[in-house]
Amino acid sequence: MARLKRKKTQSEKRKTQAKKTEYSNNVSQQEKKSKASKGPTKDSKKLQILSYKKHITKTKEKRSPAKKNYVHQALQFLREVKAELKKVVWPSFKQTVGSTAVVILLVTLISIFLGLADLGLSSIVRLVLQ
Repeated sequence: MARLKRKKTQSEKRKTQAKKTEYSNNVSQQEKKSKASKGPTKDSKKLQILSYKKHITKTKEKRSPAKKNYVHQALQFLREVKAELKKVVWPSFKQTVGSTAVVILLVTLISIFLGLADLGLSSIVRLVLQ
């Protein structure tokens, strides 16, 4: 079963944006240093790669906690159920009454038809057996 994407809160969005800007600031500072030294050097490239790797590992660590317990999984499931129930469009009272009336009418008509068919077939079987 696919997991639902949870909507990010404003604070989470700000944190992600801050991380992105921090990373881009680090990269831009390294680029400025490398341009000042007349072209990129091997050291600046290594620093850039290392900072990118650190950025990736930090995000991976936060996304996948080392230990998940059953309580956490149950709470996650309940959050997903709540999110799905918010998406449900509930019928109005008028629609509910109308649908219920149609169902009751069809069940009544079908039961009358089946009762008459049963009565007719049972009388035919009685005539054949006598």
